[in-house]
Amino acid sequence: MAAIIGPSGAGKSTLLDALAARSAETVKGTVCIDGVPATAAKRSAESAYIPQEDHFIPSLTCFETLMVAARLRGLSASSIRQIVHGSLRSMGLQGARDTQVGGLLPGGLRVRGISGGEKRRLSIACGTIGAPRIIFLDEPTSGLDTSSALVVMRCIQGIMLETAEVVEEKADAQENIGRYPHATIWNQYRVLQGRATMAYARNPANVAGRTLMAVALGVLVGFVFFRKPDGVDGLRQSVGALFFAALLLSLMPYTYMSMFISDRLFFRDDPLQPLYLTAPYYAAVSGINAILSSLNGVIMMLIVYGLVALLHTARAVLLTVLVTVLHSLCSVQLLVFVANLTPNQDLAFVLGVTYTSLSVLLSGFFVRLADMHDFRDF
Repeated sequence: MAAIIGPSGAGKSTLLDALAARSAETVKGTVCIDGVPATAAKRSAESAYIPQEDHFIPSLTCFETLMVAARLRGLSASSIRQIVHGSLRSMGLQGARDTQVGGLLPGGLRVRGISGGEKRRLSIACGTIGAPRIIFLDEPTSGLDTSSALVVMRCIQGIMLETAEVVEEKADAQENIGRYPHATIWNQYRVLQGRATMAYARNPANVAGRTLMAVALGVLVGFVFFRKPDGVDGLRQSVGALFFAALLLSLMPYTYMSMFISDRLFFRDDPLQPLYLTAPYYAAVSGINAILSSLNGVIMMLIVYGLVALLHTARAVLLTVLVTVLHSLCSVQLLVFVANLTPNQDLAFVLGVTYTSLSVLLSGFFVRLADMHDFRDF
């Protein structure tokens, strides 16, 4: 065990990031493992980095969090549960096995969970599961009281002794010391999709809130345009109902903008992020969002459809559902785009609302495009 000691601002974390191949800055020099120059990929494959801040999905339990870490490391399915239980035992987390990690959920709800010291130990357990050869810890006792810091250091000492035994056994067997395979891209997607599903399903503001909002808006629009009359007035009322329903489909995703921002920040700070690629994460999170948004859009549209008494044929209903799903998918992807393009939620709102307003203005509903003046005439 080696410690980097120095005053605040001396560059301890910067040096640690450079050694662990996490530095975004250009670093000159050579890092060797066993006297052999090691590339950034080799260092990442043979090491684990445990950041100073603990970042977890609040609604997952300690056991589920560790299972995700183990699966992303590509550990064999036959031994994964045994390894996870062993990690919980070595970190003194058996009593918190089925306790949610806790913290602030996207949307503002707070989940009560484990203590700060237990979160620190869980973070270490996630980083060390699979016995990596090298473990980088950035201020592992920062923010903890004396008692919790002592427990954490004893756990680290225990892990060091266990890892040394694992390394010795692997060396005797002439295997690649301390290396563990990462999951395939497909397995990464499956693990991340399962994690995202649990996180979304356990957030009441995310699932129940979206659904209740869709039902309320559908009922409101439906009663405003209730039972259209026959003739020209009925046609005008039907077009108005469909227009406002389509407008709401474009605006509804903005009500949970904070959840998209939260996903982006979690991806940036996730300690397991080096174990998976961006594409599987994006596909997993976007897939769940697309399903929820499409389902809520269809619920709202069918309520409007029934209350306004639009054309009741199977073809018309199916076509309406198809257009609603496509509209919902486009709205969600626009929101994801602006949420990832901008540095904060305020700018994301500005871009998104500006685009939506221009789309409504130039949709041809109020003024036909053919009747608009050519800007060159000005």
